[in-house]
Amino acid sequence: DDDDQVGVFQETLQVNLYAPLLLSKLGYPRMNTNGCIINVSSIHGINSVEFMSAYACSKAGLDSLTKTMSLEFAEKPIRVNSINPGVVPVERTKAVFDDPDVVKMWTDKLPLKKLG
Repeated sequence: DDDDQVGVFQETLQVNLYAPLLLSKLGYPRMNTNGCIINVSSIHGINSVEFMSAYACSKAGLDSLTKTMSLEFAEKPIRVNSINPGVVPVERTKAVFDDPDVVKMWTDKLPLKKLG
């Protein structure tokens, strides 16, 4: 139902966007010059598929946060970057990726046209 979707959205933002923000803000004052923060984003922040709205929004937000923090932290200087891996099947998604139609849906949107 809608309440569950809102809850999932909020939880996803907490984990994928707010946590990196808070950790970066807490760590920044303690970092030496020439430090580096690396956020783990996702290709979903750039190009996603249906039914991934919470995850895609959280990763797009993290991409934007990374760009903004790289400007804000530059004076120390602390570098802020992100990596944006593609789709990598893992144990919890095995059943989903057993479906060839799902694999095609994903791979059609990936630069190398294959899963990681």
